[in-house]
Amino acid sequence: MDHAKSNYLVKLSGIGLFFFDNRRYRNDQSAFEIIYVIVSLTMFSIGVLLGMRAFAQSVSKSR
Repeated sequence: MDHAKSNYLVKLSGIGLFFFDNRRYRNDQSAFEIIYVIVSLTMFSIGVLLGMRAFAQSVSKSR
């Protein structure tokens, strides 16, 4: 699970860096807003992954 989580976060940060490096987004929004969105999405994805792991553990314990 940790390996899958780290691969997912690497892909997510790569997508964030692509948008950060894109000139259209750089001109439309400030760098602070883009970094805030990247951090927010990363924290959300970590929360979703932890929730899915807890749900899977509770389902496996109930069987």
